[in-house]
Amino acid sequence: MTAVFFRLIPRILFEPVAVAAVLGIITALIYFWKKRNNLFWFVACSVVFMIGWRLVIHIISSRYASILIYPAIIFGVYFCFQLEDILKLVPKVPEKVRRIVPWLFIIGLSIACIVKILHVNPYADYIPYNCAVVKQDAVKFANPVILAEPDNKRRYQYYSGLKVIPLEELESGAVDETRMRMLLPYHGKKFDAVYVFVDERSGDLPLTSTVFAFADGECRLLSWQYHNRRKKKQLRVYRYLPPPAEAEKKQ
Repeated sequence: MTAVFFRLIPRILFEPVAVAAVLGIITALIYFWKKRNNLFWFVACSVVFMIGWRLVIHIISSRYASILIYPAIIFGVYFCFQLEDILKLVPKVPEKVRRIVPWLFIIGLSIACIVKILHVNPYADYIPYNCAVVKQDAVKFANPVILAEPDNKRRYQYYSGLKVIPLEELESGAVDETRMRMLLPYHGKKFDAVYVFVDERSGDLPLTSTVFAFADGECRLLSWQYHNRRKKKQLRVYRYLPPPAEAEKKQ
């Protein structure tokens, strides 16, 4: 559950909106618990449904989860309406302050959303860019394939038009070198070109000098693009070509 809110939810909802929604859900559950009327059960069932649906169905892209924006806004607004009453539970809070705080909350949330909308990420196309390079390079081969982390499998497949094999070994960004040295020759026996998508820090040594250096065949860094310059993260694409003997077998 913690992983959902802190790792997956930011891909679907803007963090301040998600926080407001969670506060609204908690407030609604506490407020309607004593009454337990139809509205309480509606809210409770909605919360269980949303969380269960999100846990069961793995949503790859935020556009597939856009429906969650509507209940998030509703719960966020509900929290704003109840905030004044909540502050009454805090001793020695002046009435003037209780009336101002909900408005400050709404204004702050609105400003955060506006800044988010106006902010343009110059590296938003890092996946289409790398996939375009791979797509152009792959026309030279009869049976190419992509190895990548599972979360963005569908995006890689959509933008490149190639078959994508998801590997958990690439999910965290810390590549298991021993495992990859086994997987490259294995896939090299089935495909004549293997493209490996890896999230790495800009200061990390390219895999061509570590993992690929011990693999038979031709290895090179084909493309790379920042997707978070502040954290110095890059999406790098490596191309592995099996030895000529393996390539002749596939022909």
